[in-house]
Amino acid sequence: MKPCIQFMSILIHCCIYGVLIVSSSFSAEKNRVYETNRAYKTGDWITYGVNRFVRHIDIGEPYVYFATTGGITRINMFNHRWDFPWTKSNGLASDDILLVAKDKNSGYLWAVSDVGVSYQEPANERWFNLYYDEMNLQRDRITSFGIGENYQVFFVTAENRWFASSNTAINFSEIDAHFDDRFIEWHGDLAPSSGTLPYFFMDGGYLFNEHRRYIDDLDFRHWQITDWLRDGCNNLWIATWGLGIGVGDLNTYRMEMIPYGLWSEAVDAIAEDEDIFWCGGVQSGNEAEGATGWDEKSGWASYYEPHLIYGFDNAEITSIAADERFVLFGTSAGLTVFDKHKNHWRTYTVANRLANDQVHQVVMDHNDIWIATAGGVSRLGLEALTGDSLNFRTIQFPSLRLVNVYDLAVQENLLWLATEFGIYVYDKLLDSGGYYKGNEGPFDRPVYAVSVWQDEVWFGAEDGIYAIDSKTKQWLIPPAEKYVTKVGINRILASRSVVWVATNQGLLKYDRAGQRWIIFTQEDGLDDDRVYSLLLEGDYLYLGGPTGLTRFYWNAPYRID
Repeated sequence: MKPCIQFMSILIHCCIYGVLIVSSSFSAEKNRVYETNRAYKTGDWITYGVNRFVRHIDIGEPYVYFATTGGITRINMFNHRWDFPWTKSNGLASDDILLVAKDKNSGYLWAVSDVGVSYQEPANERWFNLYYDEMNLQRDRITSFGIGENYQVFFVTAENRWFASSNTAINFSEIDAHFDDRFIEWHGDLAPSSGTLPYFFMDGGYLFNEHRRYIDDLDFRHWQITDWLRDGCNNLWIATWGLGIGVGDLNTYRMEMIPYGLWSEAVDAIAEDEDIFWCGGVQSGNEAEGATGWDEKSGWASYYEPHLIYGFDNAEITSIAADERFVLFGTSAGLTVFDKHKNHWRTYTVANRLANDQVHQVVMDHNDIWIATAGGVSRLGLEALTGDSLNFRTIQFPSLRLVNVYDLAVQENLLWLATEFGIYVYDKLLDSGGYYKGNEGPFDRPVYAVSVWQDEVWFGAEDGIYAIDSKTKQWLIPPAEKYVTKVGINRILASRSVVWVATNQGLLKYDRAGQRWIIFTQEDGLDDDRVYSLLLEGDYLYLGGPTGLTRFYWNAPYRID
């Protein structure tokens, strides 16, 4: 067993501290951000990602700061309430943070990431970045960062190269490796030992192992403790690799885990139920799979992992719908229903007469649930959710052929479907429908997204964005109609003053009053240009993407986009 343990120790060490390799082509990388976008105020863009993997802790009142793979998180050390995290949306060069350090003298916050060094000015909270290749680090990496008492900051690399800069700017230059560092507060490899861990009692089925430095859960998983730091209130803050952060009371020796952020990174679907946001997606590679129920006000998160929950069969979540009692997850292997009152999960598939196991969209109206799948649309009465069995009914298309339905929207008695063969309109009362035929609009070609606002119906097709007035049967003309190719339209969300379009190359906004289209990208505040899902809540727009959930204060009265 010893070789295995040694290998795992090396693997964990590599994951925690990272190995930075900078190629000669790095300087040509696109979308490089050097500072916070001055067109926006702090908080206009906020991204919540996966913050469970924590490398480092520092304290600068009133916050405890954590360097995570999803940005810098911060919690008030006095009331244990979370403030929003710092990420690329706020101007950081990267979300993958290795070290974080607060300069108590200047108030500046410093961060070492996988791509460079960043600092934040305390007055305006703007970030400024310097990239590794611009410091001629080549294939070297930063292992330690220090705060000096002589108005300087320092970092040391794996090759023992020493650099120094003013503590209020990024102007690093190489210095003698034998520099006297007795008055430097080090973070990283040169930091003094944090001492031994005491034993803590824990609730929730957790078991604290101070000798092996990990926490066990009820599923026999070991969560490695990566760092710990004592604050001035006699609390010990701990960081883990995968379980997030915890705080232990050194008077009672009881520890509480404080979950924050998402369980899984990609957010293909968002739904809101009272104060809870439900997020999930189809993850890439070996990313952890599961759903997150997140309370934005408190920051508290609840996680649901399919392989640990009977009845939650698949974590490839494509859509979510929720009301006061039920949460419905459309997945690549059926429809999963979560009864919050009974804490009961069940997944329904073609064996239960679902049209197809590949679910693309789930929509609730006043009486029914509509499920768009790769084999058509299924209908289910809301009252059936409280019964013992569900009786799905499939909408019959012409010629009884199977139709891939990517999206759907309800407009009074009409159901608008975005299908592989174009637009299909279904009358719920007459139980009949047909394909749109005409010279205008996306006729006889794939349509991937649809949204309804009053009499208007908006569509996203391969070659652009279209809209029709369902009462007058007239198609809207440019600029509302927009030809955009190869952007990959994922969702459309029409509202009173704005139409939002989620694409693989940014967020599109149609300003009805100004009759103009605007595009938002990483230069504005998106954490990634790929936008998969949309949810509008008043003045805020929530966007799901491959790196988490972003909140955009789109209707800020002090800004004109």
